[in-house]
Order: sequence, then structure tokens, then C-alpha cells
Amino acid sequence: MREAVVVDMVRTPFGKAGQRGVFRDVTHVELVVPLLKSILERNKVAAEEVDEILMGSVGIAGMLTRSRHYVFEAGLPFSISATDMNKQCGSSLQACTQGAFAVMAGMSDVVLAGGVETMDRVQPIKPDDERNLNQVQSAEVMSREMLPGDWPGDKKPKWNKRWYQVTEPWIMDMGATAEKLARERGISREDSDRFALDSHKKAVVAIDEGRFKRETVAVEVPENGSSRIVDTDEGPRRAGQPQEGHTGAKGGPSGRRN
Repeated sequence: MREAVVVDMVRTPFGKAGQRGVFRDVTHVELVVPLLKSILERNKVAAEEVDEILMGSVGIAGMLTRSRHYVFEAGLPFSISATDMNKQCGSSLQACTQGAFAVMAGMSDVVLAGGVETMDRVQPIKPDDERNLNQVQSAEVMSREMLPGDWPGDKKPKWNKRWYQVTEPWIMDMGATAEKLARERGISREDSDRFALDSHKKAVVAIDEGRFKRETVAVEVPENGSSRIVDTDEGPRRAGQPQEGHTGAKGGPSGRRN
């Protein structure tokens, strides 16, 4: 069996979510296409040499033929296989794994694999929302959230407990998962804050020292009738910025009710 090798990787800068960040007016297509073009150009790989594209996502997984769209927009040959992957938070990793399998099995020689998410268009579920783990207990809630609303009355499918009672934990989002792990592993809020603050400090140092430059591809975003180039992560907070100072940051848990 052949060996699969990761040759290179690129990413966009990270932006804040919830319509607050630099990518609030940018689509998933405008995030992915520059990456595909960049990684081929800098590795001197001709578009015709690519056998397959695999892209994972969670929140935008329902958009049909996303990967095929990326092929078209990036100017790649239409003959390239393009596959959307969804394994929730493991989607992009699964895309890379599937790409490696294809190479190892001799089905592909060159695979572009990765993931994309636009959290400006995927809103988190609040702890008190009835869709959260502690509240989603009825077929009525599931039906309202998951079924199309324009079915003819006499043909509309009905949910029953069999649809979700066995696999109910899938409803747990990342916030609720973090709270569950914190309880099980005895991780205090102070420990979490301290770890987060240390992570921000390391990220700021890495940005200032240019450690992310090679892996980061700049993205052009619209702004005030014109445009600007975003080439740096938006998230890391510097000294003096809100909530940077110390442990015990304001606000309650993000994944459970107070």
C-alpha cells in the first residue's frame, strides 16, 4: 500500500463570529477559493494534476454541491471529483482522512482536502433555548426545527420518538459539551480562564513574530463601498483590550443555564 503525505497547508485568517467580524459579508466560496488557488500556485501543481477535492463543514453542510462550486470558482477542470463531508466537528479532519485513504488505495495521486465554516451565518444555540440538550425532549420541537414548513397538511411527515430517542446526545452543542467535560474532569472556571488567557498571549506573540504568515492566505473583503485585505487573525486579544486582564472574566457559562 502506498504512503500518503501531507505536502502543504494554508488557511484564511480567523474572524469573529455572529456578524461582528471581518468576514461578516463574505461567503464560504470567497474563503475557500483563494486557498485552492494559493496552494496549487506555491507548490507548482497544475490544476489538471488534481484528482479530487474533499471539503468538510458543519453549519453550511446543507448547501448542496459546495465542493463542486469551489472547483468551478477556482478555475479547476470540471472532471475533478468533488465531495462534501459532514462529520460535525470532525468534518475537515475526516475530509483529510478520506483523501489520505484515496492516495493509499491508489485511487488518487493529488487530493485537496480541508474544511470551511462561516459562523456569521450559523448562530449558536443559547443555553435557555428549547433546542438545547435539556429542552429538546418532544417530537413537536424536532418537527418544527427540522421539517420543511411548506408541506401540504395531509402529506407532512410526523416525527415520533424513534427518530431521536436513541441518538439524542447529538443535540449537544460544543458549549454544552465543554460544560459536561469540565464537570467530569474537574476543570474549574479559573483554570479555563487562565488557559484561555495564556492561549491569547501565545497567539499574539506568534502573530507579531510572523509565525503564521506562511500558512495564512489574505482575503479581500468589502468595506464601505470599497474593499480591504485581511491577512491577520482577528480573535487574539492584546494587553489593554476588553477581557484580557485576568481570570474570572465577566459573564456566565456559555453552554449551560446559570
